[in-house]
Amino acid sequence: MAEIAEKLNKLESSVCSDAKAIAEEIIGSAKSKKKQLLQISEDKLLEEFFKYSQGEIKKIKADYLKKISHIRFETKQQKFAYRTKKIEELFNKIKIRLIDFTKTSEYTEYLDKLLKKAEGVKAFDNNTVVNVKPCDMDNSVLKTKFGEKLNADKSIELGGITIFYPDDNMFCDFSLDSALKKEKEEFINNFNLEL
Repeated sequence: MAEIAEKLNKLESSVCSDAKAIAEEIIGSAKSKKKQLLQISEDKLLEEFFKYSQGEIKKIKADYLKKISHIRFETKQQKFAYRTKKIEELFNKIKIRLIDFTKTSEYTEYLDKLLKKAEGVKAFDNNTVVNVKPCDMDNSVLKTKFGEKLNADKSIELGGITIFYPDDNMFCDFSLDSALKKEKEEFINNFNLEL
């Protein structure tokens, strides 16, 4: 019986040893699988976070570019408004100086030169109509030269003359208003006012 007990002990010891080895192998395999699954989950989580952060970076960059574009547009608008204001101020000062000029004796000489210039374009005839600003209707040079053919034109605010030749359907504009308007357009188009 001692022999059976010893065989049983050996069998028990062998079974326990085998069971322990199998258990350690299962535990080792489970730990390895756990580690592998954790690594896969961690990698997946990191990849999702990376994709999310890349998307957020793109949104931030797009918002930044949009804001910069908006700021640039507003700045250009402000510069344009300021430039326009300065041009208007400049030409308003010129306009005031022209109005002051029309109150001097030099203005009468200027009108006489304009008449000579107009006659150089086309000689005056009986049907020629000369238009002036209303307050120039009393100008002695104009009254003497044109008498009844002289007309007040409210569209002429600054001074000068416009002449209409009805027989030829021809119109000549020698008004200060047109000259100032033309100078302003040329200034705007040709003079690059950088701010």
